[in-house]
Amino acid sequence: MFLSVKVLYVSNQSTNQSINQFCAAECREFGLDAVILFDGSQSIITRDFVTMIDFIKNIIRMFTAPRAQVAVAQYSTDTSAVFHFEDFVSDPNPDNLMRSVDHFQEATYTPSAIRYVLEEMMTEERGMRKHSRKLLVVITDGKSNDPKETFNSVIPLAEMKDVIRFAIGVGKQFSRQELEQIASFPNFVFETNSFDALNSIQNELREKIFAIEGTNSTNSSSFEQELSQGGFSTTLSGGVSLFGAVGSYSWSGGIVEAARGVNATFINASALETDMQNSYLGENEELREIHYSSFYKDITNYSIPISPIIKSK
Repeated sequence: MFLSVKVLYVSNQSTNQSINQFCAAECREFGLDAVILFDGSQSIITRDFVTMIDFIKNIIRMFTAPRAQVAVAQYSTDTSAVFHFEDFVSDPNPDNLMRSVDHFQEATYTPSAIRYVLEEMMTEERGMRKHSRKLLVVITDGKSNDPKETFNSVIPLAEMKDVIRFAIGVGKQFSRQELEQIASFPNFVFETNSFDALNSIQNELREKIFAIEGTNSTNSSSFEQELSQGGFSTTLSGGVSLFGAVGSYSWSGGIVEAARGVNATFINASALETDMQNSYLGENEELREIHYSSFYKDITNYSIPISPIIKSK
Protein backbone atom coordinates (compact mmCIF):
# COMPACT_ATOMS: atom_id res chain seq x y z
CA MET A 1 0.00 0.00 0.00
CA PHE A 2 1.37 3.40 -0.95
CA LEU A 3 1.02 5.82 1.94
CA SER A 4 2.36 9.33 2.41
CA VAL A 5 4.31 10.18 -0.71
CA LYS A 6 5.78 13.49 -1.66
CA VAL A 7 3.72 15.32 -4.29
CA LEU A 8 5.68 16.56 -7.28
CA TYR A 9 4.13 18.97 -9.78
CA VAL A 10 5.45 18.24 -13.24
CA SER A 11 5.18 19.50 -16.77
CA ASN A 12 6.25 18.20 -20.15
CA GLN A 13 9.46 20.23 -20.28
CA SER A 14 12.84 18.83 -19.31
CA THR A 15 16.40 20.06 -19.44
CA ASN A 16 19.90 18.65 -19.13
CA GLN A 17 20.99 21.67 -17.14
CA SER A 18 19.51 20.43 -13.87
CA ILE A 19 21.15 17.01 -14.12
CA ASN A 20 24.51 18.57 -14.96
CA GLN A 21 24.29 21.02 -12.08
CA PHE A 22 23.15 18.36 -9.62
CA CYS A 23 25.78 15.84 -10.65
CA ALA A 24 28.47 18.48 -10.36
CA ALA A 25 27.56 18.66 -6.68
CA GLU A 26 26.41 15.12 -5.89
CA CYS A 27 28.28 12.81 -8.29
CA ARG A 28 31.77 13.90 -7.40
CA GLU A 29 32.94 10.44 -6.40
CA PHE A 30 32.52 7.54 -8.75
CA GLY A 31 33.82 4.07 -8.16
CA LEU A 32 36.78 2.69 -6.30
CA ASP A 33 40.41 2.69 -7.50
CA ALA A 34 42.66 0.54 -5.29
CA VAL A 35 46.38 -0.24 -5.38
CA ILE A 36 47.84 -3.25 -3.59
CA LEU A 37 51.48 -2.62 -2.67
CA PHE A 38 53.33 -5.69 -1.41
CA ASP A 39 56.73 -6.26 0.15
CA GLY A 40 59.13 -8.40 -1.90
CA SER A 41 62.16 -8.09 0.38
CA GLN A 42 64.77 -10.76 1.01
CA SER A 43 63.30 -11.71 4.40
CA ILE A 44 60.38 -13.40 2.64
CA ILE A 45 61.17 -16.99 1.64
CA THR A 46 60.00 -18.29 -1.73
CA ARG A 47 57.19 -20.40 -0.30
CA ASP A 48 55.77 -17.42 1.60
CA PHE A 49 56.14 -15.21 -1.46
CA VAL A 50 53.99 -17.63 -3.48
CA THR A 51 51.40 -17.71 -0.68
CA MET A 52 51.27 -13.90 -0.66
CA ILE A 53 50.79 -13.81 -4.44
CA ASP A 54 47.84 -16.19 -4.07
CA PHE A 55 46.37 -13.94 -1.37
CA ILE A 56 46.72 -10.92 -3.66
CA LYS A 57 44.98 -12.81 -6.44
CA ASN A 58 42.08 -13.43 -4.07
CA ILE A 59 41.90 -9.71 -3.31
CA ILE A 60 41.88 -8.93 -7.03
CA ARG A 61 38.95 -11.33 -7.45
CA MET A 62 36.97 -9.11 -5.08
CA PHE A 63 36.95 -6.34 -7.68
CA THR A 64 34.05 -7.62 -9.75
CA ALA A 65 31.80 -4.54 -9.52
CA PRO A 66 31.85 -2.43 -12.69
CA ARG A 67 32.86 0.68 -10.76
CA ALA A 68 35.83 -0.92 -8.98
CA GLN A 69 39.31 -1.39 -10.39
CA VAL A 70 42.69 -2.39 -8.98
CA ALA A 71 46.42 -2.13 -9.67
CA VAL A 72 49.34 -3.94 -8.00
CA ALA A 73 52.97 -3.03 -7.25
CA GLN A 74 55.89 -4.86 -5.62
CA TYR A 75 58.57 -3.09 -3.65
CA SER A 76 61.90 -3.82 -2.05
CA THR A 77 64.85 -1.47 -2.63
CA ASP A 78 63.07 -0.39 -5.81
CA THR A 79 59.37 -0.36 -6.63
CA SER A 80 57.74 -1.55 -9.82
CA ALA A 81 54.15 -1.88 -11.01
CA VAL A 82 53.04 -5.45 -11.61
CA PHE A 83 50.07 -4.03 -13.53
CA HIS A 84 48.19 -0.73 -13.78
CA PHE A 85 44.50 0.16 -13.69
CA GLU A 86 44.40 0.20 -17.47
CA ASP A 87 45.72 -3.37 -17.55
CA PHE A 88 43.02 -4.51 -15.13
CA VAL A 89 40.34 -2.93 -17.30
CA SER A 90 41.68 -4.79 -20.34
CA ASP A 91 41.91 -8.14 -18.56
CA PRO A 92 40.76 -8.50 -14.91
CA ASN A 93 41.86 -12.15 -14.66
CA PRO A 94 44.27 -12.28 -11.67
CA ASP A 95 46.05 -15.36 -12.98
CA ASN A 96 47.01 -13.45 -16.09
CA LEU A 97 47.78 -10.21 -14.28
CA MET A 98 50.02 -11.86 -11.66
CA ARG A 99 51.74 -14.33 -13.98
CA SER A 100 55.54 -14.62 -13.65
CA VAL A 101 56.04 -12.07 -10.85
CA ASP A 102 59.75 -11.96 -9.99
CA HIS A 103 60.72 -11.83 -6.32
CA PHE A 104 62.95 -8.74 -5.79
CA GLN A 105 64.63 -10.02 -2.59
CA GLU A 106 66.36 -6.82 -1.50
CA ALA A 107 65.76 -4.20 1.23
CA THR A 108 62.47 -2.78 2.60
CA TYR A 109 62.01 0.80 1.36
CA THR A 110 58.37 1.19 2.32
CA PRO A 111 57.97 5.01 2.30
CA SER A 112 59.66 5.28 -1.10
CA ALA A 113 57.32 2.60 -2.40
CA ILE A 114 54.27 4.51 -1.18
CA ARG A 115 55.53 7.65 -2.93
CA TYR A 116 55.98 5.65 -6.14
CA VAL A 117 52.38 4.46 -6.00
CA LEU A 118 51.03 7.93 -5.32
CA GLU A 119 53.03 9.65 -8.04
CA GLU A 120 53.42 6.97 -10.72
CA MET A 121 50.35 4.72 -10.42
CA MET A 122 47.53 6.79 -8.98
CA THR A 123 47.35 8.97 -12.07
CA GLU A 124 44.77 9.46 -14.78
CA GLU A 125 47.44 8.56 -17.33
CA ARG A 126 47.53 5.08 -15.79
CA GLY A 127 43.77 4.66 -15.71
CA MET A 128 42.83 6.15 -12.35
CA ARG A 129 39.54 8.02 -12.48
CA LYS A 130 39.54 11.63 -11.36
CA HIS A 131 36.53 11.43 -9.05
CA SER A 132 36.95 7.88 -7.79
CA ARG A 133 37.55 6.91 -4.19
CA LYS A 134 41.27 6.09 -3.85
CA LEU A 135 42.53 3.23 -1.73
CA LEU A 136 45.95 1.76 -0.91
CA VAL A 137 46.63 -1.62 0.71
CA VAL A 138 50.21 -2.14 1.94
CA ILE A 139 51.43 -5.66 2.81
CA THR A 140 54.77 -6.00 4.61
CA ASP A 141 56.63 -8.49 6.81
CA GLY A 142 59.18 -6.13 8.35
CA LYS A 143 60.33 -2.68 9.41
CA SER A 144 61.30 -0.13 6.83
CA ASN A 145 65.03 0.55 6.35
CA ASP A 146 64.47 3.28 3.77
CA PRO A 147 67.35 5.83 3.79
CA LYS A 148 65.65 8.19 1.32
CA GLU A 149 62.10 8.68 2.59
CA THR A 150 60.16 8.65 5.84
CA PHE A 151 56.50 8.01 6.53
CA ASN A 152 56.23 11.59 7.75
CA SER A 153 57.21 12.80 4.29
CA VAL A 154 54.90 10.59 2.21
CA ILE A 155 51.75 10.10 4.30
CA PRO A 156 50.80 13.81 3.97
CA LEU A 157 50.93 13.34 0.21
CA ALA A 158 48.50 10.44 0.52
CA GLU A 159 46.25 12.57 2.71
CA MET A 160 46.38 15.40 0.19
CA LYS A 161 45.27 12.99 -2.55
CA ASP A 162 42.48 11.62 -0.30
CA VAL A 163 43.88 8.09 -0.39
CA ILE A 164 42.38 5.76 2.21
CA ARG A 165 45.05 3.33 3.44
CA PHE A 166 45.13 -0.18 4.90
CA ALA A 167 48.25 -1.81 6.34
CA ILE A 168 48.82 -5.56 6.73
CA GLY A 169 51.69 -6.84 8.86
CA VAL A 170 52.76 -10.47 8.46
CA GLY A 171 54.96 -12.48 10.82
CA LYS A 172 56.86 -11.18 13.84
CA GLN A 173 59.29 -8.61 12.45
CA PHE A 174 56.97 -5.80 11.36
CA SER A 175 56.48 -2.61 13.36
CA ARG A 176 52.98 -1.96 14.67
CA GLN A 177 53.90 1.72 14.95
CA GLU A 178 54.79 1.84 11.25
CA LEU A 179 51.58 0.08 10.30
CA GLU A 180 49.58 2.66 12.22
CA GLN A 181 51.49 5.43 10.45
CA ILE A 182 50.59 3.92 7.10
CA ALA A 183 46.91 3.18 7.83
CA SER A 184 44.25 5.87 7.77
CA PHE A 185 42.72 4.57 11.00
CA PRO A 186 43.91 2.14 13.69
CA ASN A 187 41.17 -0.33 12.75
CA PHE A 188 42.57 -0.37 9.21
CA VAL A 189 45.64 -2.25 10.49
CA PHE A 190 45.68 -6.04 10.12
CA GLU A 191 48.15 -8.45 11.67
CA THR A 192 48.76 -12.13 10.94
CA ASN A 193 51.33 -14.46 12.47
CA SER A 194 52.30 -15.98 9.15
CA PHE A 195 51.70 -15.80 5.41
CA ASP A 196 49.64 -18.97 5.69
CA ALA A 197 47.25 -17.03 7.94
CA LEU A 198 46.59 -14.26 5.42
CA ASN A 199 43.37 -15.87 4.29
CA SER A 200 42.00 -15.50 7.82
CA ILE A 201 41.70 -11.72 7.32
CA GLN A 202 40.35 -11.86 3.79
CA ASN A 203 36.63 -11.51 4.59
CA GLU A 204 37.12 -8.66 7.04
CA LEU A 205 39.43 -6.87 4.61
CA ARG A 206 36.90 -7.24 1.81
CA GLU A 207 34.11 -5.81 3.96
CA LYS A 208 36.20 -2.81 4.93
CA ILE A 209 37.49 -2.19 1.42
CA PHE A 210 34.07 -2.06 -0.17
CA ALA A 211 32.58 -0.07 2.67
CA ILE A 212 35.08 2.64 1.76
CA GLU A 213 33.49 3.55 -1.57
CA GLY A 214 31.93 6.96 -1.10
CA THR A 215 32.30 7.13 2.69
CA ASN A 216 33.34 10.21 4.58
CA SER A 217 37.01 9.66 5.40
CA THR A 218 36.60 11.36 8.78
CA ASN A 219 33.90 8.92 9.85
CA SER A 220 34.36 5.47 8.40
CA SER A 221 31.31 4.09 10.21
CA SER A 222 28.88 6.54 8.58
CA PHE A 223 26.72 4.86 5.96
CA GLU A 224 23.75 7.15 5.46
CA GLN A 225 24.19 9.16 2.27
CA GLU A 226 27.96 8.66 1.87
CA LEU A 227 27.42 5.53 -0.25
CA SER A 228 24.58 7.13 -2.18
CA GLN A 229 26.08 7.26 -5.71
CA GLY A 230 23.73 10.13 -6.55
CA GLY A 231 22.66 10.02 -10.18
CA PHE A 232 22.85 6.22 -10.51
CA SER A 233 19.49 6.53 -12.32
CA THR A 234 17.58 9.66 -13.29
CA THR A 235 14.14 10.89 -14.21
CA LEU A 236 13.64 14.43 -15.50
CA SER A 237 10.26 16.14 -15.75
CA GLY A 238 9.70 19.86 -15.85
CA GLY A 239 11.51 21.68 -13.12
CA VAL A 240 11.91 18.53 -11.04
CA SER A 241 14.78 16.06 -11.37
CA LEU A 242 14.91 12.73 -9.55
CA PHE A 243 18.25 11.01 -8.98
CA GLY A 244 18.50 7.45 -7.74
CA ALA A 245 20.79 7.13 -4.71
CA VAL A 246 21.10 3.36 -4.66
CA GLY A 247 23.76 3.11 -1.92
CA SER A 248 22.13 5.34 0.68
CA TYR A 249 21.55 4.04 4.20
CA SER A 250 23.75 0.96 3.78
CA TRP A 251 22.26 0.08 0.37
CA SER A 252 18.63 0.54 1.37
CA GLY A 253 18.61 3.31 -1.22
CA GLY A 254 16.42 6.28 -1.94
CA ILE A 255 16.02 9.21 -4.30
CA VAL A 256 17.08 12.85 -4.39
CA GLU A 257 14.60 15.40 -5.66
CA ALA A 258 16.24 18.49 -7.12
CA ALA A 259 14.62 21.62 -8.49
CA ARG A 260 16.19 24.88 -9.53
CA GLY A 261 16.24 27.51 -6.84
CA VAL A 262 15.68 25.17 -3.87
CA ASN A 263 17.79 22.78 -1.83
CA ALA A 264 17.81 19.15 -2.95
CA THR A 265 15.60 16.83 -0.87
CA PHE A 266 16.55 13.26 -0.03
CA ILE A 267 13.62 10.81 0.11
CA ASN A 268 14.14 7.45 1.79
CA ALA A 269 11.44 4.84 2.22
CA SER A 270 13.55 1.96 3.36
CA ALA A 271 15.91 3.00 6.15
CA LEU A 272 13.35 2.22 8.85
CA GLU A 273 11.84 -0.85 7.23
CA THR A 274 13.84 -3.96 8.13
CA ASP A 275 12.36 -5.96 5.26
CA MET A 276 13.59 -3.32 2.81
CA GLN A 277 17.21 -3.20 3.88
CA ASN A 278 19.62 -3.78 0.97
CA SER A 279 16.68 -3.14 -1.37
CA TYR A 280 18.73 -0.91 -3.73
CA LEU A 281 16.03 1.74 -4.07
CA GLY A 282 17.15 4.10 -6.80
CA GLU A 283 18.65 1.49 -9.13
CA ASN A 284 15.87 2.25 -11.65
CA GLU A 285 13.12 4.77 -11.30
CA GLU A 286 9.94 6.03 -12.86
CA LEU A 287 7.72 9.02 -12.28
CA ARG A 288 4.04 8.04 -12.18
CA GLU A 289 1.22 10.61 -12.26
CA ILE A 290 -2.06 9.87 -10.47
CA HIS A 291 -4.77 12.54 -10.20
CA TYR A 292 -2.30 15.36 -10.87
CA SER A 293 0.13 14.09 -8.26
CA SER A 294 3.22 12.03 -8.75
CA PHE A 295 4.98 9.29 -6.89
CA TYR A 296 8.31 7.56 -7.26
CA LYS A 297 8.44 3.89 -8.15
CA ASP A 298 11.63 1.87 -8.10
CA ILE A 299 11.97 -1.01 -10.55
CA THR A 300 14.48 -3.59 -9.39
CA ASN A 301 13.45 -7.20 -9.30
CA TYR A 302 10.20 -6.18 -7.66
CA SER A 303 8.15 -3.08 -6.87
CA ILE A 304 8.84 -1.42 -3.56
CA PRO A 305 6.23 0.70 -1.74
CA ILE A 306 7.39 4.04 -0.45
CA SER A 307 6.39 4.35 3.20
CA PRO A 308 7.35 5.94 5.48
CA ILE A 309 9.04 8.95 3.87
CA ILE A 310 12.18 10.44 5.36
CA LYS A 311 13.19 13.84 4.06
CA SER A 312 16.35 15.78 4.77
CA LYS A 313 17.93 18.88 3.29
